[in-house]
Amino acid sequence: MKSFTIFIAFYLSCYAAIAQPDTIHAIKEVAITDYRIQSIANTTRLQTIDSSRINRINAASLNDMLSKGSTVFIKDNGGGRLSTLSIRGTTASQNVLTWNGLSLNTPTLGLSDLSLMPSFFTDKVKLQYGGNGSLNGNAAIGGAVHMTSDPIWNTGWGGQLFLSNASFNDNQQGAGVTYASKNYYMKTAFFHHKAENNYHFTDIYILGTPEREQLHADIQQNGLLHEQFLRLKKDLFSIQCLLLDADRDIPPLMGSATYYSTQNEKDKQLRIVSQWKHDGGNLQTMIRLGYLDDRINYSDSLIQLDDKSKGQNLQAEAEAKYIYKNHQLLGGVVSNNSKAYVNSVIGGEVQGYPGYHTLKRSSFYLSYIYSFRQILLATVSVRKEIEKGKDYPVLPAVGLKIKIYKELMLFSNFAAVYRTPTLNDFYWQPGGNPNLKPEKGFQTDMRLNDNIVINKLSIDVGAGIFYMRINDWIQWVPDNNNNYSPVNIETVTSKGAEFTGSINYQWQHWKTTSGGQIEYIIATNKDGFGIASVEGKQLVYTPKIKWKLSQSLSYYKTSFLIQYDYTGYRYTTADNSSWLPPYGLTSASLSQEINTQHGNIYITAGVNNIFNINYEVIALRAMPGRWYRVSLLLNLQKNKKLTKPVGE
Repeated sequence: MKSFTIFIAFYLSCYAAIAQPDTIHAIKEVAITDYRIQSIANTTRLQTIDSSRINRINAASLNDMLSKGSTVFIKDNGGGRLSTLSIRGTTASQNVLTWNGLSLNTPTLGLSDLSLMPSFFTDKVKLQYGGNGSLNGNAAIGGAVHMTSDPIWNTGWGGQLFLSNASFNDNQQGAGVTYASKNYYMKTAFFHHKAENNYHFTDIYILGTPEREQLHADIQQNGLLHEQFLRLKKDLFSIQCLLLDADRDIPPLMGSATYYSTQNEKDKQLRIVSQWKHDGGNLQTMIRLGYLDDRINYSDSLIQLDDKSKGQNLQAEAEAKYIYKNHQLLGGVVSNNSKAYVNSVIGGEVQGYPGYHTLKRSSFYLSYIYSFRQILLATVSVRKEIEKGKDYPVLPAVGLKIKIYKELMLFSNFAAVYRTPTLNDFYWQPGGNPNLKPEKGFQTDMRLNDNIVINKLSIDVGAGIFYMRINDWIQWVPDNNNNYSPVNIETVTSKGAEFTGSINYQWQHWKTTSGGQIEYIIATNKDGFGIASVEGKQLVYTPKIKWKLSQSLSYYKTSFLIQYDYTGYRYTTADNSSWLPPYGLTSASLSQEINTQHGNIYITAGVNNIFNINYEVIALRAMPGRWYRVSLLLNLQKNKKLTKPVGE
């Protein structure tokens, strides 16, 4: 309730202070990025997907953005249902998803569903490869996804309209209004998504491989976003509120003789974050307060299952950065208080933990950054986690960025990483284990990046290797009575190589870009749960190889993009005796940007899975064949001048 009171008070006071639109047409951006993210970005691999990229790849959700814009593996159940992230061979709960600095991982499961976040609400996404426990904190083992807002000032009143129509009766609508003066920015937007997902597929698990229609697969999603920013001479105040609601039917598994399902999941999410940043020249400070409320109701009348969970999380952080010549000192304190319950009733038997359980943790971090001209940048960081009754070690991290020759840069990192058990791990009944220890270990990587420019030709290339070792890996295993319980049983290593490259050529109004990304990952159980047949085997649902090729061609404001995504074998059992075959998907899109005196229009038409490949990302979950999407995004800005294409 306190968070709501703060939000309403700030909302009303800012509206009362709105002035007339400024007549200055210059557009200036303000950086909302955390100091910690900036520090990590200095020495690690950070891939940015901004709003212009979102338009071109015709993405509808965060899941689409990451799967089409990167090579990270998305565990996608299809049709707008549960989608989770795996970076460098890690599990979904070993990666962090943040929204304007607020960690979105739930206290019950410790993960986030990427399919629930519409791309219409997202200005910029930064994908961080490699964990850094010292600066990113808990669960940042494989990496992190940072979603940030990107306000633009001095543009007066503006509006957005988003319309999308896709195969299988998939319709999306979004609308928003913005106001930006010299010192105040406001945005309010809503989103609606409804789909039947009645696509046809070949059921390879039934004798004769009949063609079936996906049943009981409807989804309906709604969202509301409100943001306000107020800047004074040296201060920036912001408050942001996000409401998401989803009602999703879950179809039956392939291979089912009756092919019938009564499963349903309802999700409700509330996110509120307020922040104050002060720029005092050499001394910069930030205070942030965030609140999360997650509610999930999963039901299946066929087996008399009714599962209700509610999780709440309050995050507070204070941070300061001091700059003196080529030295920077960054420090902060974080408080994280969570509480949740899960009331799961199946056939009249109660499971989970119907009463609230809590987790209270605090941490301190300190980072020193040294730069020498543009030749060397070095960071040294430490973090100490504090929890009553626990003794956590100090977590170090070291990063280097070295200029070797011209644009040839060397990046190297070493960082301790960790993940604390979730409330489900501790308290779920039957099976919860209150004596679990945190997962802990380290990751290190090294990468070379180069940029070569020859007249109208530019080449960007990057190649790197990484190694990760995690001890006390938490695994749910059965006992003699076949009841599952989490234990610290595993030592897991993940090692691999990553390559990225693009060739850009521009001649008058023509521009072409050829790009590629490759990831090769070996992630294995070192001890194999004590079972010889499992020791040294690839982790389940971790493809060894994943690569992407893309080719774009544009003329003036017309662009064509074609992509090919390949995903290798995924093992579905710990001993690697069962697997899903590899698959390659081809997609293409044609987009047109139309500039007007007061805004622009993006029209995009795309086809996905062009060759109608039959494939599975997750075993027994049917995925759609060839399908189409047409979308329109209209941006209106009162003070926007006409922008002419290059060369006019």
